Amino acid sequence: MLYQVEHHFILFSIIFLVIGYLLGNHLKNSRSIKDEPTESFFKKEKRKSEQAKTKKSPIIDIDESTHVVKITTEGLEKKYETIGNSQTTTEDISGSINKLKNLKK
Repeated sequence: MLYQVEHHFILFSIIFLVIGYLLGNHLKNSRSIKDEPTESFFKKEKRKSEQAKTKKSPIIDIDESTHVVKITTEGLEKKYETIGNSQTTTEDISGSINKLKNLKK
């Protein structure tokens, strides 16, 4: 029984290999000769980068008619004195380090 399964597996593998080869060959040959061969991705990117290098960077034009003025916040309503809560501690970190050293022993 196992002997037959092995032979069937080998037979089907060879059949699918031949069918795949013939199908691939047919699809490759069915393309029109007029079609240009596909260009490599790397060649396209190299051409794009060369074109980008040859383009001159645009000249920065500064509009001198506009100017920045001081922003006043006098008319705005102040809702909070501080945005976050601040906490201060008087713990000494050396005490915590000593506790960790004692746990290690």
